[in-house]
Amino acid sequence: MRFIIIDQNEEDSRQLLSILKKQISQFAGSDETRYICLTSPDEFSGNMLKEGDVCVITEICFSHTEGLDLAERIRNISEEIPIVFYSATNDYAMQCYNLGINYYMLKPVTEENVHRMLERIL
Repeated sequence: MRFIIIDQNEEDSRQLLSILKKQISQFAGSDETRYICLTSPDEFSGNMLKEGDVCVITEICFSHTEGLDLAERIRNISEEIPIVFYSATNDYAMQCYNLGINYYMLKPVTEENVHRMLERIL
């Protein structure tokens, strides 16, 4: 599986990546998990979704609501791709629900939140 993490705050991305790597060993039997960290939805390409199992974990708030726009783009490609939002606010929870987002985490992320997210998407 590949995890694509999108967040302009590199410290938040590193924290999430560290917790995710610890937790994924409990769910995945192999070490073929790959991680891609991006700092903007503009860096994301739909081609990244065509290489097999993938999960997109993204911040919502960039400039305006680019995270929501990205989720719409992904949903137009596939309804099956897990999308997880993580944010410092829960202001967008209803919009995420309407987009079929698989999980919503509040920052700062914790091992417990990442564990619950993995239970839901894997």
